[in-house]
Amino acid sequence: MRNIATQEDENIYRACRKRSGLSSREAASPALSAAGHPISSASLKEYERDVRVPSAETVIALAGAYGTPEPKWLHCSYNCPLGKQIAHTDSTLGSEDIYRTYFELAGAFNRVDELEVRLHEIISDNKLTSDEHPIFDDILHILDQINESTKKLKVWAEHMEEQSGRA
Repeated sequence: MRNIATQEDENIYRACRKRSGLSSREAASPALSAAGHPISSASLKEYERDVRVPSAETVIALAGAYGTPEPKWLHCSYNCPLGKQIAHTDSTLGSEDIYRTYFELAGAFNRVDELEVRLHEIISDNKLTSDEHPIFDDILHILDQINESTKKLKVWAEHMEEQSGRA
């Protein structure tokens, strides 16, 4: 299992618990039980210290009880071998200013036409030559940025839906 963070405070499960206002694992355990998914404070401690990986059902319960979708979006990128390879999401998911994400996307969108032309040029001969590699890497980098921003927008939208459901 990959160690999510160097300090316990940086673990996504702990960070989300603290952000939810549940200052201790002992306070979180009854909240999870009340939500229909009993989890002991000892189990929470193991999840928060990366000693044990929570099941998908537990991650969904943590996200629901804590009122934050980040565990659902980050769990696989930290704990699943495939997720580690394809998901490049970092622990800042959901904590950035939504306007920064908007401007990052706007900048990437301004380059979409250029990227499309460059990508077409690369794939038109059905080969990837050594001189095309840097251009192709740049295209993938920008697409990865769009993907990360998309995840952030999804988390933001879930937060907004949760807040409007509470109002």
